[in-house]
Amino acid sequence: MLLARCRTAATTYYCCHSAPAAIPRPVCSSSSTRFVLPSSHTRPRLSRGLFGACAPATAAPAKPPAGRMAASLPLPLAVAVVLAAALLLCGGAEARVLLTLDDFGGVGDGIANDTQAFVDAWAAACASSEQAVLAVPVGKAYRIWPVQLFGPCKRKLKLLISGAIVAPASPDEWAGRDPMKWLYIYGVDGLSVSGGGTIDGSGQQWWASTCKRKKTPPCYLGPRPKAVHFEACRGVSVQGVTLQNGQQFHLTFTRCTGVKASFLRVIAPADSPNTDGVHLNDSSHVQITDNLISTGDDCVSMVGNCSDVRVKDISCGPGHGISIGSLGKNRTTDMVENVRVDTCLLTNTTNGVRIKSWQVNTDTAVCSTHSDRNKNNLVRTTLTGDSSGQH
Repeated sequence: MLLARCRTAATTYYCCHSAPAAIPRPVCSSSSTRFVLPSSHTRPRLSRGLFGACAPATAAPAKPPAGRMAASLPLPLAVAVVLAAALLLCGGAEARVLLTLDDFGGVGDGIANDTQAFVDAWAAACASSEQAVLAVPVGKAYRIWPVQLFGPCKRKLKLLISGAIVAPASPDEWAGRDPMKWLYIYGVDGLSVSGGGTIDGSGQQWWASTCKRKKTPPCYLGPRPKAVHFEACRGVSVQGVTLQNGQQFHLTFTRCTGVKASFLRVIAPADSPNTDGVHLNDSSHVQITDNLISTGDDCVSMVGNCSDVRVKDISCGPGHGISIGSLGKNRTTDMVENVRVDTCLLTNTTNGVRIKSWQVNTDTAVCSTHSDRNKNNLVRTTLTGDSSGQH
């Protein structure tokens, strides 16, 4: 698969082209996928954000000597380039706008405040009449303060995180802001997040100040940010990224439907408080598959009215296992239905698959769940409520 740079009288665009090795230089055809460069570009180039150091080829690459392999890129980056090109560039003949944080003034040195660049890039991508790819360049770390990103967007949007998005370390940076939000996305349909990069919540100072960690006063009992929080979104997909050191929950879906969370690496220290891996609230038609989750709390948790949830092929631990609940807080009625846990490996977890409830008015609350081939071989759980409160 080759990249070609093509021109018309008014536009420079890129496309991917499958051509025999004998053809010295790829060309664009009517069936090629075209990428239109944003007007902010001052010279024809492929945005660095997509593959890090990728620029348009002006000549065919030299053929490596026989018996030797070309080594212009490190192997992990080369693999990432090939996969990203195959999955993202060659899906069809539809034109797409390609944007990076650098195009909007992002620095990416892990120190500068790149929040406004992220907000401006999001606004441009969301308003684009053509499908947009918003890229966080590989090899860079963008320090992002709390942001709220809103839809609806004109077209489906791809957020390609190949570098790192990093939260400010100090809880003081949330002064005057919502303490429960860091990266908050509301009302966006058809959003996909991928790219092999990292979202780092830098939660160490938050954990250290909590009463679960700090045994002597003063200690912090207030709310903490959910690292990545989707609310009221449909058809959202988060795949192939690392989420680490969340201030509290790493990945949260509230009132979402049609969710896919797969091929994720979610990690935090075993003693980090309330750092759930994937948390669902009032969400339906959810697939959580093929993930490695190692945190200080539940690998997967769900509350409120959740339905049609599939949890499959999860490596979980250390942590608290997989939890439904707590349900019934403040005497509310919660319905969690059609949850299937299949082929999960739980290692060094405090629980297997559990259902938690708050105190109930009747003598007994009975809930059941079925799981296939997980470590603890849990088939049915019965919970009894009493005056002691949460279970």
